[in-house]
Amino acid sequence: MPHGKGKGRKNRERNRNTDVEQIVEVHPALHFFISGNVNFANGAFLGALQDFSTALGILDLSFGPARQLHQLRVETLLGRAHCFFILGILNNSIRDGAEAFNLSQEIGFQEGIYGAIQLNLLRCEHTDDIGGAFQLALLLKTIDSKKAKAHVGRLRDKVECVFREDPTLVDKLRDNLMSCGIKLFDKRSFKQAAEYFTEVVRLFCEFSFVREAYVYQAKCHFEMEKYEEARNNVKKVLEHHPDDEEGKKYSGQH
Repeated sequence: MPHGKGKGRKNRERNRNTDVEQIVEVHPALHFFISGNVNFANGAFLGALQDFSTALGILDLSFGPARQLHQLRVETLLGRAHCFFILGILNNSIRDGAEAFNLSQEIGFQEGIYGAIQLNLLRCEHTDDIGGAFQLALLLKTIDSKKAKAHVGRLRDKVECVFREDPTLVDKLRDNLMSCGIKLFDKRSFKQAAEYFTEVVRLFCEFSFVREAYVYQAKCHFEMEKYEEARNNVKKVLEHHPDDEEGKKYSGQH
């Protein structure tokens, strides 16, 4: 059974309660949502689980401003998902987290998206999927760089330890990070894509040159009009391959 995973959530309870009260001024589910948060903060996870379930049952029968009720539903689902996670009922936690994520995407609720991804990250850590957790931390960083910074730094250290113990994981994580970065680049999300390529360079290029990571870094910075950074990105490429056409292009030689 996982322990110690609710600390970050407890630190957010006061602000979250206030936010939801502002979202839904008067609603019968709100009482149970707030009670669930109080129980959770006090470590009464079964009581919190019951409160969140009651709130969700009321919301299933509710009418009112759709977006406001959807946001309350997302917050309540995430609360219950955290309870399931701490109680070791992982399948139910995954179910509630997925529903919260999908609904948050549908209504454009960034806080809900972040919360669902963060919960999934904690599950990956709990099951020792450090590579998966690190990828999720980078995804969080594309949503809120400041809030995710601690996750990325902590998991980067864990990834480096895992690589020393099991080198077979190196290629898999490198390829996954490159794939995520390229997808973001193709969507013209250049700032977010650059985060992935930067981590590939940081984690892998000391012992294994990854040309594409440097080139895509340069492409991202070029698109963001950071031309000096783009030139710096391809220096390593030209050191290895002086005639590399893309390296020359982004270095200003063409």
